[in-house]
Amino acid sequence: GNCSVHRSELLETGGYNATFLHNGEFVVVWESYGSFGDDSDSSSIQGQVYASDGQLLGDQFQVNTYTTHNQMNPHVAPGPDGSFVVVWQSMGSDGTDTDNTSIQLRRYSSGGTPLGDDLQVNTFTGANQEVPAVGVAPDGAFVVVWYSFNSDGADNFGSIQGQRFNSTGTEAASRFSASMRVTSSTVPSWATMQRVVEWCEPFTRTGDGYRYR
Repeated sequence: GNCSVHRSELLETGGYNATFLHNGEFVVVWESYGSFGDDSDSSSIQGQVYASDGQLLGDQFQVNTYTTHNQMNPHVAPGPDGSFVVVWQSMGSDGTDTDNTSIQLRRYSSGGTPLGDDLQVNTFTGANQEVPAVGVAPDGAFVVVWYSFNSDGADNFGSIQGQRFNSTGTEAASRFSASMRVTSSTVPSWATMQRVVEWCEPFTRTGDGYRYR
């Protein structure tokens, strides 16, 4: 049957994403204009874990710890044993990207217990970073990709960037470009970014780590 995701009629919801977890549960994340947490400034990212039959598991939770300005475009991917990783686009950051939109991530263990605070993914901060997507390997390592309106590399127009992390959430390698060049100023869709995650092949190990094209 149907189940209600957000618990208050006072919360206006925007973009959302959901995934089944490897322990049979599922999690929904969404952009909310209001929060059950401490984010009363613009939009926040909210989450809720559900049992396989749609029953609530625990309380609704606020994903973002940086609470200034808008948080939007969430995407979630399942990890081993019911864990998951959430990525989203933030207007500003607790990290180095305070002038434009940045890409943030937060890791969770099963049941929705956070593993640390927000982490800024992008290192290039000279332009907007948008529409992130994430994929998790069976060992818990993961890759995040996003659209960058500029780059500190050869592409000064628009490109799709990526960053690999190990299972503890630390960077596994340098940031890479998943595209030689984006020849349109149109921001890619979530579906396109999900295909890029698959294209980067986070589930395929090589001697040098994850293989990407």
